[in-house]
Parts: sequence; C-alpha cells; structure tokens
Amino acid sequence: NCPELMKSEINHIITAMGRTSEESYKPILNETMRKVCCYFNFYKSQTFAHQILKVRESYHLSGEFVNTEFISNLEKLDCGTAQLKLVTHELLKTTDSLVNFNRTLVHILKTLMKCVNLFTWTAGILKKPSDLDDFTDLAINCVDNTAVQINRITCFKTVCIIFCPFSFQLQD
Repeated sequence: NCPELMKSEINHIITAMGRTSEESYKPILNETMRKVCCYFNFYKSQTFAHQILKVRESYHLSGEFVNTEFISNLEKLDCGTAQLKLVTHELLKTTDSLVNFNRTLVHILKTLMKCVNLFTWTAGILKKPSDLDDFTDLAINCVDNTAVQINRITCFKTVCIIFCPFSFQLQD
C-alpha cells in the first residue's frame, strides 16, 4: 500500500530528526500524505477530466472547471518539481470525485458527445419541450402506418423526453 509505505518512511525521517512527539507533526503529516496521494489520483482521473471538458465545450457549459482543467493538463506539469502547495482543498475534492467515476459514466459522456448534433437539431426544430407531442403526431400522420415507422417515431419521442435537459435546459 503506497500511502502507508510513504507514511512509514516519513515517520522514520521525522524520528531521525529528533522529533518524538507524534502529535506535534501528525496534522502536517496527514495533510502532506493526502496531497501526495492526490498526485497519484490525478493520473487515474485524467481520462475523466478530459471527457468532462469535451462535454463542457460541446454543450457550451459555463461554471467552474479550473480544477478539472488542471487535472486534464497534467502531462504539461512536471510532478518532480511541482509543489504540494498547488494541491488546494478544492482540487482534492475534485480529484476525489473524478477518481470515483466509473467506466459506465465515461461511456455515457462519450455517447452524449456523439449526440450533440441531435440535441442541437431538436432544440432548433422544437422551440420548447411541449412542441414534441405536436411534432411526433405530425410525423406519425406523414409516414406509412407500419409498425416499424410508428416505433421509430415513438423511440425518437422517448429519447427526446429522456434527454430534454440536453436539448433545452443546457442552453439556459
């Protein structure tokens, strides 16, 4: 276990320096260990950070993405010379969140990226979500009354309802 091994080594160094009271350095040791572990987690969470920034760009999202950008740009950071003071409390929270992402969530984000044109088109055609019923009713009246055609339109309507926030609310 890397964090425990590091903690043990730091304890040896502190003891060698003549400090015997563990309570005097325990808070500093714990904070330093958390920041060092955070650096290890940066690389685990980099893929997720990249994907989040792609979604932000595609959907023109606003908000606070500074920490996600920092993690995403880690290949530009020399961790050998980077200082632990760069690891803020907010950066620790962001890293913890990204490390807990799972592959399913990344797959969902990638799928959303592929659908950005559909969501943009839907928002352009349908000015508000309530227009969906009229649109699908018109579509059903304009196609052959085959089960396949009706199912396609019904499927489209279901997708529009499920992903309504991506078509309409994200623009606000």
